Formats: sequence, structure tokens, C-alpha cells
Amino acid sequence: MLDGAPDWGLDLSSVHLTHLVGGGRRSAGVVHHGGDLRVGDLRRDGGSWATTPTRTVLDTCSRIATEPGLVLTSWYLHQGLTTPELLMERYTEMQRWPHMIAVRLVVLLADGRLESVGESRFLYLLWRAGLPRPVLQWPVWDGDRLVGIVDFAWPEHGLMAEFDGFVKYGRLLKPGASAADVVFAEKQREDELRELTGFRMIRPVWSDLDRPAQTEARVRRLLVHAA
Repeated sequence: MLDGAPDWGLDLSSVHLTHLVGGGRRSAGVVHHGGDLRVGDLRRDGGSWATTPTRTVLDTCSRIATEPGLVLTSWYLHQGLTTPELLMERYTEMQRWPHMIAVRLVVLLADGRLESVGESRFLYLLWRAGLPRPVLQWPVWDGDRLVGIVDFAWPEHGLMAEFDGFVKYGRLLKPGASAADVVFAEKQREDELRELTGFRMIRPVWSDLDRPAQTEARVRRLLVHAA
């Protein structure tokens, strides 16, 4: 995408165009939509016009499922390219447009504290399963020393979760360090987090997202056990 947003779950086989007059036709991999644009919906990008991040998110989410919509919207929020207030304000003005019914749910679910596609998908799994919504980016302190920030936490249930992905470990790899160094340091960090809080820790990975029923059962069991 123009802004560098992730394309997970998006069908890129067709190009979608919005026309101020007309629309409703498809030809040669191009889908034409009728719509309107306000001055505030547009920005200059180099020598071309493009929709603002807020309008881009709403337009895209009106054409995709909830999960990829959550991934996309959370990325834009995390990058600071839009805000929940801007999204809801413009959504309210567009809510009677075609295909907008499900967009409100995406705007309410999305959160700029989600730092990766995997984290967004894990939150979607939790929501779809009807599990309690966790606290995002939960800090753990030892006195005045910040020991770490956990991706997800259910303090009332004594459970934490960290989404494990290759991108995450790549960010932690410092010059001169090996992958083994990173894994060892992360293990030490997790041990300290558990010792300070007394909480259990779950570390979902990408393959867990592809077996949602089993992952849901695992999280549910740990929440009950921890409580």
C-alpha cells in the first residue's frame, strides 16, 4: 500500500477505483465504485493525489473481512497516521454508504498499541472466542525499574501473553549478538517477569493463529486456572 501498511489478508488481484460519477462495473482486474470525496479526504503525495490515511482505512475496511481490517487499522493507528477519534468521526458521516455496517466494529476493535500483524490477529482470535479483552502493552515494574512491557495481560486472572514472531526477535538482535543471545536474554526477561508478578505466561506463535479452536481452549484453560 502507498503508506507501507501490511497487506495481510488483502486480495490484491484487483485494483479498486472510486469515481465521483458512476461506478458499479468491473473490467480487466479493475473494480469501479461510485462515491464522493471531500477536500479533507485528500492529500498530495508527490505529484499525485491520494486519500488521507483515515479515508483509506475506512474505504479498505468496507471491502475486507474484520480480521484483516483490524490488522490494517491497528497498523495505521500505531504509526500515528490516524486516530480513533478521526476514524469514528468520518465513519459516522459515511455509515449509510454501502458495505459500511461492519466497519464500525473494526474501528472499535483496533488499537494502536498492537505492534505487529501477529498481535492484531491474536487479539482478533480472543475477541472472536468471546474471551476477556486483555490489557495491551502492560508494564511490569520492580520498584522504579521497568523490567519489561508485556504484549497482553489479564492482571485479574494472573496471566500474561507475548506473541512470538520472527520480526520481534529480529528487532531484538543487536550488532554482534547471535540469535542464541537474543533467545537467552528473552528467557531471562520472561523468568523475571513471572517471578515479579507470580503470573503465568503464554507465548502464542503464528501456527497457533491457524488453529483458533485449540488456541482458544488453551487460553481459556489458563485464564480459569490462573483465576
